[in-house]
Amino acid sequence: MPQARDLRRAVTVALLTMLVVMPAPLARAACSGPGYLATLARSHPDALAGIVAKSAAVPYARGRFWRVEKDGRVSHIFGTLHSADPALSSLPVPVEQALETARLLLVEVLPEEQRRLSRLIAADPDRFFDAGGAPLSRKLSAAAWRRLRKRLTALGYDPGRAARIRPWFAAMLIASPPCILADMRRGARLMDFRLVDRVRESGRPVRALEGLEETLAIFELSTEDRQLALLRLGLAFADRLDELTVATRQLYLAGEIHRIWLLNETFVALETGEAALMDALQLFRERALVARNRAWLPAIEAELARGGVFIAVGALHLSGPDGLPALLSARGYRISPVTLPRPETAQ
Repeated sequence: MPQARDLRRAVTVALLTMLVVMPAPLARAACSGPGYLATLARSHPDALAGIVAKSAAVPYARGRFWRVEKDGRVSHIFGTLHSADPALSSLPVPVEQALETARLLLVEVLPEEQRRLSRLIAADPDRFFDAGGAPLSRKLSAAAWRRLRKRLTALGYDPGRAARIRPWFAAMLIASPPCILADMRRGARLMDFRLVDRVRESGRPVRALEGLEETLAIFELSTEDRQLALLRLGLAFADRLDELTVATRQLYLAGEIHRIWLLNETFVALETGEAALMDALQLFRERALVARNRAWLPAIEAELARGGVFIAVGALHLSGPDGLPALLSARGYRISPVTLPRPETAQ
């Protein structure tokens, strides 16, 4: 059986993951270095300029903290980065103030959901493992299988068991950057769960917008071909994890939220050139961001009617015409950006 703690940590990040930014081996140090933005500036300046231009044309592209008001009732939406990075341990003052005065915290999933996966696997192993069909080693290229096997072995799966994991579940398991897992091993908490801890310690309620089953559905695609495409997409990111994670953090702290998504599109286009992988990325966006935003709206609006809500979701749920601010604006809410200080790490 895989190492239970590492499996739960991997699933915790996968439950919250916004991007398909996939990991290299677990032994790597925390993500650092110049970042993929610097790589683009040096090697593909036109592509970097394209990211800036495209983002400028998208509604709600900038900003990670928003005030939501209707009929005199005020709430807030905060875009998180699903990371345990020490650089993100302090909240900006306006975010702190809103969190301290909120009557309710709404998050994507609760920390305790991570413990349910082991029970689900035990109850229905065929959902997660294919005991009778062709192994993954025959469904992937030899190079892709070697990379996947190395990653799954680091999570505690022996090669024989790893080869029997269904493609969608393998894609989910490798969606956790090793630098984040390393921080979690040292006792660091993901930003989202630190918010949960603080509000619970104060005796105020915390509620989730979805549970484990809804999140599994993001990866559990209808056909095996789609599952394999998502898995291949994840493997395509593996060797550039540090660069991508650093760039994501830089853009997040600068408030350039939509550029994070455009960065992923640019990476797939430049580094793989495969239309099938770009299609897989867009399918992931539709399922992980667009569809979930719409599914969350009824629960969000029910609480906004009372006011005093602090909504904390992954930052990519905020940008663009399908983001939560745009969807709520179309429903008559007044959406206003709250200016946050620009930290030095975003420079």
